[in-house]
Amino acid sequence: MADSSFVTGGPEVVAIRAGAGVAKPIGSWVLRKVRPDISRAALITHADNLADAVLRRETILRDQLRVGPDRVMDLEFHSSKSTALAPAGEVGKLSELGGYLRKTAAQRLIVLGEPGAGKTVAAIHLLLDQLADRATLADAVRADAPVTIRVNAAGWDGNQRFSRWLANQLTIHYGMHSRIAQALVDTGRILPILDGLDEMDPVGDTAPRATATLDRLNKVPWRNRPVVVMCRSAVFAAIRAARGDNGLHGAVSITLQPLNATDVYCYLEDYFHQLGIPREQWASVTDQLAEAPNGPLAEALRSPWLLGLAADALLRDTPHRLARIMSVDQPDEIRNVLLDSMVPAALAGTESTGQVGTYTEEGVDIWLGNLADHLYQERTSGHGGSDIALDEIWRLAGKWRVALAHITLAALVFGLAAGLVTAFLPEIRPVLTFGLAALMVGLIASLYNNDSTDAIPGFGKRSTRLAWRVPGHSRWRRGVRSGLTVAAFTTIVIGVAPVSSWLLGTISAGSAAGGLLVLLAYTSQFALATGLVVAFSTDTDERLALGQDERRLIRDGVVFALTAGLIFVVVLGLGGVVTDVLIAGDSGYIHGSPGDGMIGGLVVGCFTLLTFGLAAQRYLVASLIFRWTGTFPARPAVFLDWARNTGLLRVTGVSYQFRHDMLQQRLA
Repeated sequence: MADSSFVTGGPEVVAIRAGAGVAKPIGSWVLRKVRPDISRAALITHADNLADAVLRRETILRDQLRVGPDRVMDLEFHSSKSTALAPAGEVGKLSELGGYLRKTAAQRLIVLGEPGAGKTVAAIHLLLDQLADRATLADAVRADAPVTIRVNAAGWDGNQRFSRWLANQLTIHYGMHSRIAQALVDTGRILPILDGLDEMDPVGDTAPRATATLDRLNKVPWRNRPVVVMCRSAVFAAIRAARGDNGLHGAVSITLQPLNATDVYCYLEDYFHQLGIPREQWASVTDQLAEAPNGPLAEALRSPWLLGLAADALLRDTPHRLARIMSVDQPDEIRNVLLDSMVPAALAGTESTGQVGTYTEEGVDIWLGNLADHLYQERTSGHGGSDIALDEIWRLAGKWRVALAHITLAALVFGLAAGLVTAFLPEIRPVLTFGLAALMVGLIASLYNNDSTDAIPGFGKRSTRLAWRVPGHSRWRRGVRSGLTVAAFTTIVIGVAPVSSWLLGTISAGSAAGGLLVLLAYTSQFALATGLVVAFSTDTDERLALGQDERRLIRDGVVFALTAGLIFVVVLGLGGVVTDVLIAGDSGYIHGSPGDGMIGGLVVGCFTLLTFGLAAQRYLVASLIFRWTGTFPARPAVFLDWARNTGLLRVTGVSYQFRHDMLQQRLA
């Protein structure tokens, strides 16, 4: 007779049902994470959520870039092609830019302007206008309306699929699942504003990356999709001249116009009126604008960027700043006076919360001054000096100071670790001692090598990035070549021992052959691990192809180092166990136990982890030195990102540089 407990629901059945009840939601959650829903209904929800996230992000940035009353300079723009809103050559207003884009047939737009003309502010204004218009649409219409996002072109080489790069940006900046991000892009639910096309290439270059980007936007599937490109006028004119076309096919070009004396006068009048400041405090400035509309003051303030600085400077320090502005009679001298107010203006537009909330004018001046001095010294020594990446910021702390602190800290940490381990496991002391000695040698050698080279990605030089696949780049050949090279070299070097022993007559031919077999097994494992690490690493061009985020260089380096260390632990550890069990014990040359192979794998894995993670270690050591000396912020990544968002710095590729050369020269 069957056990009635299974019929009536005994303890076994209850336990099975309880386990199934727990496993089912966990399994569903894992499945959603691995393969999220990308049906049309799901994508509509994801698009709405993305629109909310973009709105919050860009509103914060708009507030950082605009100091004072809630007023945007309604800049004029000239159109190059006749539309329903603005005939060719006639003038439109910034407040009409969103409607202007929506009325163009292809919704493809090129926004040009001089440095400081307000292109980034125009991009943000256009984006917020597009999101506001999208929010008013009926549900059925909004379901297929694209979400406008602003992405910085810097950090991309322009040669790979634009859709893949754009989806990667959504993943980086908004934390979207890569599958969802790619589906949103592929279904046309994203309208990108490509900001900083002129920042993709170094100053004075022939703009190969920017040109390649336009090529991508002129090909399927993007040649018929809406897109907005922001660029400096001179750079885009050079690109068009080299290409022989309008750059972005089917697009309308508009050029942001400099302000005239009347615009400047009205802006300052309205600015101080909203703040309730008596007119006599700043009348000398507006009176001079009225009396000399073509004078040096009017010429200096034609740039919206400088006009915003002037308004903030007069607001914060009216008597002192007025005296300085009125005491000079050249536009360049007035610009220098206003450059001195950039840092206070940036701080005035920053919310006083978190790490950024502790920044002071004196501290930021010191930090930016030290950065400008470092770049100047690099330039005079012939080492570039125009920009600096996050994994190079340690140089500001001093190479030898960082090296000494790094070695001292490493010796303390690993000395303590060695003492604790050998106290409990004395039998592995020789292996651990060898591993620590090799680690210190590798550490010191990497600290003093030529950091400008990239022969072995991530090895003590620049931070690298882990990537399973880079479109258009074959890295497996590089990995196989590296593995074979390592195998050949190590076989020759370590094979000398058994062969020499046999020739000297100290061991038999059989023992020598067994020893060679064991060493060949170890060599093959080491070669395999090396080949995998090299294959998964990325060089500078490959990182740009993937779309490297300048803020994530150190984190990407840590992930790569952890992965490289794990590869060596698994390959050498498991391979060592197999070799010790199946081969070494019968070779007559090496007698090992399974534990020896695992310990060897752990030692080499730790060595690999710490060697390939040197960029992150340098960054950490430099951060500690900065905290102690105050020469730079203790959290460089946060500061550099803040300086970029407030307009003090810009990004080219994955490196930071001063937004304007005048500011760098002024600080240096």
